[in-house]
Amino acid sequence: LPKVNKYSEDVKHLYTKEEIDIILERFKDNATFICSFLTSCYTGLRTGEVFALTWEDIDLDKGIINIKHSVYDRPKDHKGRWYLGPTKTNSGTRTVYIGETLKQALINYKNRQDYLKEIFGTQYKYYHLEDDSVDKRIVINNNNEERVNFIFTQNDGTYVGTDITKYPYKIIKNELNIEMNIRSRKQLLLFYYRKGVMKNEYGKSKKSIKIFMSSLYENQPVRKWNSKKWKPT
Repeated sequence: LPKVNKYSEDVKHLYTKEEIDIILERFKDNATFICSFLTSCYTGLRTGEVFALTWEDIDLDKGIINIKHSVYDRPKDHKGRWYLGPTKTNSGTRTVYIGETLKQALINYKNRQDYLKEIFGTQYKYYHLEDDSVDKRIVINNNNEERVNFIFTQNDGTYVGTDITKYPYKIIKNELNIEMNIRSRKQLLLFYYRKGVMKNEYGKSKKSIKIFMSSLYENQPVRKWNSKKWKPT
């Protein structure tokens, strides 16, 4: 089989707090994009990881997200083009803590999705996973197969993977004139924390900062504070 380039993305887009506010206002009527955008901003998840999330991956009571997969596409055929694979690296499989803002956004979004399922009834689309030669293929349900409860879908349940971001990101660049600076995921999270975007979520105590930094460094041991930088204990 030819090698599949599953994970071309290796960077995150870095926005200032002011730019985030502008983006949220511009897309306030696009609930799916807003919630996925906030999830990315507040956790540092890669785009493929965000759109691979299912409701089973999130514990809203404990405020954690378990990252296990990433989604990618291949040339489309009669079954679609989206596939579920592992995270980009072994350390990419991790648990991330979330603050109250993102937690409430996810709760509101789930309530909205449950309402839409009632409105669409039997017309709402569900999906399941099929074994593939490489990973798992995301296929629409036809025979009551075991459902995969993806978080970020269109209003009628249609799963379009990372395509949800295509139009908004064009608007962000061409209409809002917001340049998308490139940084690593760790740089992104640390930048947001220092700028105060997430300090209200995690607080300023050493314990709260440890929680934040442990999510920043994936599955590695919680770091201890050094006046200049975080180092492994």
